[in-house]
Amino acid sequence: MVRRILFVLLLCGCHAKGWADDAPVLDLKLPAPTVRQATPGTEWLFDLALTADMLQTLNIHRTPMLYESNAFLGRRPSEAKIVAYSLTCGILHYLVTRELVNHYSNHSIVSMWENGTIGLEMVVVKHNASLGLHFYFP
Repeated sequence: MVRRILFVLLLCGCHAKGWADDAPVLDLKLPAPTVRQATPGTEWLFDLALTADMLQTLNIHRTPMLYESNAFLGRRPSEAKIVAYSLTCGILHYLVTRELVNHYSNHSIVSMWENGTIGLEMVVVKHNASLGLHFYFP
């Protein structure tokens, strides 16, 4: 409450006689769009594709003739490692998207990032399905 009162007093004092010449200029810009506003639905679509990939990867344990080709996970990763890797990828994707939204006003850069990563995940999901990997809920 005290901060608000000081802020109002500062604003009023800046417009008082004698202070007008060295009064700070307040830049009242509109706030930057949030990730949700800048990428409506695409972040959720990436998370959905990533979840589909994770559920298919969890099915590798039930299919002895298949192995994981992701070098980060290894040939036969545990379920905990698969889930942790997928959560990490989702969080990192969100953080990169947030940084792109906050630091680049060019919406096409954010769109290329979102569409590229969603497309890549969809290709992986389609490839997994062609190998016979279906969703597995442990």
